Amino acid sequence: MVPGTADTANDDLGAYHIVCHDCPTELLADGEAEAQRHLSEHRSSTGHNVEFAALRGVDMENE
Repeated sequence: MVPGTADTANDDLGAYHIVCHDCPTELLADGEAEAQRHLSEHRSSTGHNVEFAALRGVDMENE
């Protein structure tokens, strides 16, 4: 999975993890558009190195 890109068929669905590598800021966002908005706001106000990635569920099989 590449940070800053969606990992689902529908690019705006799902949970996204936003993390700043220069301060303790860490967020969860509902959808790619919201994640991109948070990333842009934090980056433009601080100049920090921020990225986000889609969170995927883990498939479990019954034994």
